[in-house]
Amino acid sequence: MADRCEYYRKQAAVAHEYAERATDADEKAQWLRLAQDWLGLIPIAAEIAEQQRFYDQTESKGTHQDVPETKQ
Repeated sequence: MADRCEYYRKQAAVAHEYAERATDADEKAQWLRLAQDWLGLIPIAAEIAEQQRFYDQTESKGTHQDVPETKQ
């Protein structure tokens, strides 16, 4: 998960660099939106990783909880 979040941060930094180099205001805005979109993926990745940890723990402890259909 940390690797994925770091990847997203790096992609956002690259997009931000392109925004800084842009000479056109519209192009700069597009690059900044892209950077923001990359950063917006970080909470989603963290939530998915937390859900996966929960499922792994419940499965390994034999709690016999129902597993959502997406995990079957």
